[in-house]
Amino acid sequence: MKREMTHRQAMKFENQRRLLSLLYQQPTSRISLARKTGLTQASVSIIADDLIHDGIVAETNQTVDEAGKGRKPTLLDINRNWGYIIGISIDRDGIDIGLVNLRGEIIDRFGRFSPLPDYSASLDAVARKVKTLLARHREKRIIGAGVAVPGPFDEQCGRMLNPPGFYKEWHSLNLRQELQNRLDLPFIIEHNSIAMAKAEKCFGEKNKYANFILINVNAGLGAGLVLNHAVYSGPNGYGGEFGHTSIDINGRLCSCGNRGCIEQYASLSALLYSVQRVRPDIAAWEQLVDLAYEGDELCNRFLEEEAQYLAHAIVNQSNLLGLEAAIIAGRITYRPHRLISLIREKINSSHLTQLYRPLYVGAASVKDNPYISSGAAIVIDRFFNGELYVSLCHGR
Repeated sequence: MKREMTHRQAMKFENQRRLLSLLYQQPTSRISLARKTGLTQASVSIIADDLIHDGIVAETNQTVDEAGKGRKPTLLDINRNWGYIIGISIDRDGIDIGLVNLRGEIIDRFGRFSPLPDYSASLDAVARKVKTLLARHREKRIIGAGVAVPGPFDEQCGRMLNPPGFYKEWHSLNLRQELQNRLDLPFIIEHNSIAMAKAEKCFGEKNKYANFILINVNAGLGAGLVLNHAVYSGPNGYGGEFGHTSIDINGRLCSCGNRGCIEQYASLSALLYSVQRVRPDIAAWEQLVDLAYEGDELCNRFLEEEAQYLAHAIVNQSNLLGLEAAIIAGRITYRPHRLISLIREKINSSHLTQLYRPLYVGAASVKDNPYISSGAAIVIDRFFNGELYVSLCHGR
């Protein structure tokens, strides 16, 4: 049974979490930690020594010249192998499962397998594979399991709602309860596009941007927003439904009940539906891209149309939120250079974007099994930037 936490303990754990959050961004000296947190150098040294004793922080071999004369201070860093996360992604295209360390490195994984209409059989398979991972790595500390799922998703209740294009048998499923019935692990479940934004923020090269949108384009289309370095998920995790923002009030009827949703035009399933009406031989996005690079006029036209839709939506979001970057993720990033170039060209034709708010556009930098990484990032972000570290300390 957990004991009630005293105010002093709560402050101690919160100060530890603050230091860990800064160290997760980059290796930092004790002096810099004191300056960034407003704590005294003596307090930072005590906290850092406790974290080193616990093994979650380690002194590196690096020093930095920031203290003037005398010995250069040593940099502290996160011990990436202090804890591990089970990363799970459940998507229309497949289910991915792996074991990830604190720096997002995938230690072990299973090959992708397809979800079934029978959710019970699918989740039984997930449980078997997770148990196999736990048995293979029984000596490792498991912090928790993160699960990325298609939205809309009710984070508070742990319930999948009615994800378009996903099996109806999974609609209204209490996924958190179903997983906890099968596995004795703490599960954190989030919308997959929000999870991918967390992966880019935690592990990617674009974490220098304080405000960016990650657009996840697969069979469906979603987005994750990072505002002032924090991922915005909306009340109860209902954010990220970028695919159901309308670009035409008189447009195509969407399964969500709205008209002209961008998912009806720019998702890969919508794009391929349009392509196959004139070219039935083109069965996949990858095939269309290859043909476009070979000079196929029709495929290049559809590639440009896709860029037009995405650029239009990105400019809308940027004008509203003042974004610094737009990151493109998902299957659409197969050979992405031509598509990205077209999106940039169309965005730069916007007067506001071109003159007043330059906007970086690029492909996601998390490319090694991004679906597993996105599941793990859910837990890692909560651990270093949320309440998870404190709650785990309280349970020790």
